[in-house]
Amino acid sequence: MTAPTDLRPPAAVTFDDDDGLDAEVVGTKAATLARLSRLGHRVPAGVVLPSRAAATGDDGPVIEAAALLGGLVAVRSSAVAEDLADASFAGQYATVLGVDATDAGAVRAAIGDVLASVDSAHARSYADGHDVAPSGMAVLVQRQVDARAAGVAFSADPVTGDDVVLVSAVGGLGDALVGGEVTPEDWRIGPDGRAERTPGPIEAITAAEATAVGDLVRRVADDLGTPVDIEWALATDGELSLLQARPITALPRRPDLALPTEGTWEKDTSHLCEPLTPIAETMWAPPLEAAFRDVAETFGLLIDGMEFRCFGGELYSHAIPPGGKEGAAPPWWVMGVVARLVPLFRRKLRAAQEAIDTGLPERTIDRWHDEWKPDLAQRIDDLRRADLGAMTDDELLAHLDALSGLFADAHRVHFMLFVPYLMGVRPFVEHAGELLGWTTSEALALLDGLSDTSSAPTRDLQEVAAVIRSRPEAAAAVAGWSGEPLADVLAALAGVGAGDAAAGIVSHFERFGGRVTAFDPGRPTIDERPGLVLGVLRDLVAAGTGPDDLAETLARRRADAEAGMAAAADARGLSPEDRGRLRDALDDARRVWPVREDNLLYTDALPSGLVRRAMLEIGRRLVASGALQRADDACWLELDEVRALLGDGSVDGAERPAERVLRRRAERAWVQAHPGPVTLGAPPEDPPDLRALPEAVRRTTGAVLWAIEQEFSHAEGDGAGTLAGTPASPGRYTGAVRIVRSDRDFGSIRPGDVLVCPITTPAWSLNFGRIGALVTDAGGALSHAAIVAREHGIPAVVATGRATADLRDGQLVTVDGTAGTVELLDGPAALGSDGSAPTGGPAIRSEPARLGEEARP
Repeated sequence: MTAPTDLRPPAAVTFDDDDGLDAEVVGTKAATLARLSRLGHRVPAGVVLPSRAAATGDDGPVIEAAALLGGLVAVRSSAVAEDLADASFAGQYATVLGVDATDAGAVRAAIGDVLASVDSAHARSYADGHDVAPSGMAVLVQRQVDARAAGVAFSADPVTGDDVVLVSAVGGLGDALVGGEVTPEDWRIGPDGRAERTPGPIEAITAAEATAVGDLVRRVADDLGTPVDIEWALATDGELSLLQARPITALPRRPDLALPTEGTWEKDTSHLCEPLTPIAETMWAPPLEAAFRDVAETFGLLIDGMEFRCFGGELYSHAIPPGGKEGAAPPWWVMGVVARLVPLFRRKLRAAQEAIDTGLPERTIDRWHDEWKPDLAQRIDDLRRADLGAMTDDELLAHLDALSGLFADAHRVHFMLFVPYLMGVRPFVEHAGELLGWTTSEALALLDGLSDTSSAPTRDLQEVAAVIRSRPEAAAAVAGWSGEPLADVLAALAGVGAGDAAAGIVSHFERFGGRVTAFDPGRPTIDERPGLVLGVLRDLVAAGTGPDDLAETLARRRADAEAGMAAAADARGLSPEDRGRLRDALDDARRVWPVREDNLLYTDALPSGLVRRAMLEIGRRLVASGALQRADDACWLELDEVRALLGDGSVDGAERPAERVLRRRAERAWVQAHPGPVTLGAPPEDPPDLRALPEAVRRTTGAVLWAIEQEFSHAEGDGAGTLAGTPASPGRYTGAVRIVRSDRDFGSIRPGDVLVCPITTPAWSLNFGRIGALVTDAGGALSHAAIVAREHGIPAVVATGRATADLRDGQLVTVDGTAGTVELLDGPAALGSDGSAPTGGPAIRSEPARLGEEARP
């Protein structure tokens, strides 16, 4: 039932008005409710302050109309860009409950609160992350249901896509459930209509009432023609009301996959934490094969190359055996005979020997510093300076071709450096193990602080933070930052005489903002999420530490490791020859160590960022032409499709581009909910035994096999409150868990958190200056996660296998990066009001670990 039509002021719109169905006038939420109300669903009476009236502050008519509703009302947002199929904005805008409809001042204040939430930090961050432009905001004032129970319901499982209804319920109003403050009662209703309750702490509704909610959400889905989630309320008199309905964003859809049956295909869990976008699959991945083929030939590796394939966006690789012949490697003594008699193997032996004899590994490292790095830096800078908006479509396609060429060259450089890097690090680690009895993690401590690129973003922001901290007014401005745009922050700093700090922030974005946040050119760059950088800067200002503190910590750790090496050598009575061998190996390792992370900036992160930038420009043009809905959708097209759409405007097949994008997003969502196995095809074989082969091959191929073992293994916990993994960075730290599954979750990180994630990429280093410790599912002692953690002096345990599944947000744990364990403590951490760990930031101590502190070994 709605408010009487004869008393409605013209500037206030009800569900019965013609304008009530116009989302541009009343917003998507109100327009959807108006449509469903007209279709016979029980929707509480309401009146809408149209977006045009909200923009001018003309709220008088709607306040008068609200008074006619009587009793208590709920004042809610209804933005034009809200409740969309690909951007729900769920929880982003304010809702004010329990407002006296007859109190004009209270209604006006509630309307003001809702309108103010449009500019909140989390709403802006959500809009930026979904590439949604600002839109008009209407405000919906609705009669509040006197609810005995309320909740949400889905017409299909939003995680798996299964044809089941999910109902969640709490007693009373549903705001505590929607806000995540309480654990609801959950029901699952199958296609047969039978309701099954999940055991839980509360009982809010009966099976019959859960079934009634299930019938409601299915009817709404039928009426809207799409799977939906709804908010509902069950009144004390038993009436069931519909409060909101919106499409389920990217409902998972099972893709058609042709999986391999021959050969062994291993999933890359060490670099990727979610499926690749189609532009990455077709532009970033293909050059990998040519690059690895060149490397295998140049260094005489006992493979012919690597094949890379994506299945549902998940990247798998297959090592091509010599001559392409699949099967287990022969016994070591047979391998020695075959390698000397078979022409293919003899050619590989010669290549490996030539590489050693000519000093190719050392010369390759020199080429990086003297030739490849300067060349890539110049090409990247030239492409970055290109004015994409001024280009014609043909010129933009030519720019895309140039980026493809950059990728091909950059990948080749990356993998050419891979083998020399490993050949430099492996001998030292193995000598330290053989001569000193050290683990890989203990040996790598002697390399701490040498990979400058890993910690450069943090050190740069720490320098800016130090400048801000020295100016009280500037420090106060940054401390109060709560999501204001970058331009406002820069203006505020300049206004209090801290223009040098503002310039430092601008410089930071110029140096590091172009990096993508994942190994995927379809993912956002740091530039697109300035709030993440400003949030880190605010935390660094509060922490009070600077780049010198980090440098001193790493130097101290390295000095301690040096002293430990000398003591271990004395204790074992090493000969002068063995000491010299160990020292020479350490010098070689220190020479190559920085190249790993340094080259990734120029061979992947920055080139990928340039692709992302080009794809957004292409996407904007395709949105203007009507082919796509959002600029970001261009990243969900394949490279050939992008060329065709920007060329003649057509793509093969009956499926429209926008439909193709939605399908692919849904398929990737299904794959994330149903990840593929670690291995596809044939079971993996044991690595070849190289003992009978010449030393040159043992050095080249052996280094690669050693790296695979180091980077892709994981341990199991003891099942008694401890997770076990690989020691990655020494020290102990106790703090609260923060689960971060991808870069989309960066905004949840608080100072002092224990970051728990599947893996990290180099760009994740943005957060390492404010976390207390790191725990990952995958990786190894040589993984990016381990290297970056060591370069920030924080304890880390990697390759736990399932930390993200076994741990939960807020749980108190002690991370022992020396032992490689994560101890689960009783109860959650005593978090701050903002969800942060108790200390407000990690501290580096040389004493036993306390809550929020690290103790060096």
